[in-house]
Amino acid sequence: MFIRPLILLIGLVGLAGLRPAAAGSEGFPAPLRVAVVPAEPATGRPAGMAAFARGTLSRELARSGSFVLVERERVDRLLEETGLAQSGITRGTTEARLGLLLDVEKLLFVDVQFIFPHYSLTVRIVDVKTGQVQRVESTRLGLRTDQAQEPLERLARRLAALAPVLAPPAMVLIPAGVGRMGSSTGLADEQPVHTVRLDSFYLDRFEVTRIEYHEWLVAAGKRRIGDISDPFKPATGMTWHQAAAYCRAQGRRLPTEAEWEFAARGPDGHPYPWGHEQPDDTRACFARTAHRPLQVHTLAAGTTPLGVHHMAGNVAEWVHDWWAPDYYTNNPRDNPRGPAYGDYKAVRGGAYNSPITELRATARSYHNPERGAAHIGFRCARDVDPIIHGNRVHRPPPGRMAVQPSH
Repeated sequence: MFIRPLILLIGLVGLAGLRPAAAGSEGFPAPLRVAVVPAEPATGRPAGMAAFARGTLSRELARSGSFVLVERERVDRLLEETGLAQSGITRGTTEARLGLLLDVEKLLFVDVQFIFPHYSLTVRIVDVKTGQVQRVESTRLGLRTDQAQEPLERLARRLAALAPVLAPPAMVLIPAGVGRMGSSTGLADEQPVHTVRLDSFYLDRFEVTRIEYHEWLVAAGKRRIGDISDPFKPATGMTWHQAAAYCRAQGRRLPTEAEWEFAARGPDGHPYPWGHEQPDDTRACFARTAHRPLQVHTLAAGTTPLGVHHMAGNVAEWVHDWWAPDYYTNNPRDNPRGPAYGDYKAVRGGAYNSPITELRATARSYHNPERGAAHIGFRCARDVDPIIHGNRVHRPPPGRMAVQPSH
């Protein structure tokens, strides 16, 4: 089961020629609502190139399927009505107001400048809800519009590939409840069968993708590890510590073993995420059906009843707990978090190279936390926000549905 880490240097060249899977298909994130807005009034020599760049970029983004764009005429009319077409848009309050009026999630501000000997385009992406600049992309356009066409198309493809990174993480609320862990017919470390009680929590609908993990590495100034030749396949090759650090950076955490198994088995305690039927190539990516992982949003027939993908096969997943073969003999009933220490971290779910027996929701595995592996990835979890009444904080009791916080 244990494979030496696959560590690859990664670059961005491959992204430019890739188009993401159709947004909204098989549970993949829905297209982002965006508006392409001129950063400031264009006059003189750059005006013609600015108009061409804005129009071409808008058209290519709409064609990608990753974005739903507000019509250019509506944006321009609103800028005229608010006086921003002449005065320009100031950062902060004006941006937020514009985004709310246009009813979009992101604003893409385009700025074309002539910097001898060519035109340059800068796109600044602002999240309307937070008012924060999420990222800045730049490209050279050349001197003429015919020279600008190709770099604009390339930039649009890159932005389309990054759409899942720009979107809020797709998470599923797992309601609090009581469930059974372990299997009386499984291996020794799956026994004895016992009852656990868990608070509500959120779990990523999809495994963390290569492009999401790559973007975090770049932003954090870390060594680039992994493979982004297909950005929507699951990230692999990271150590347990790197997976935990990624989740923390997103305001999340790794799920515990108990949470992972509870989410995979459901309240009825079925043996596979989808139910009792044996795995096949419509439900899981494993040794009998595949030689490499699939994109994270695929195989809708194999999701849990709540819509969590690839909890059996594709890539195995790091979880929070230390692994111990006898932990089930004395683990706590309420929200167990694993042993206090150990030599290995628990890994769950089986992978594309796993036999069918390792796809059972109760199956446990383990790996050295200091080393990554080509078949191990991860997904994140987070706590449900407490309910605040006056000066008192109330957390939903086990067994009851928690109030969903807004995203």
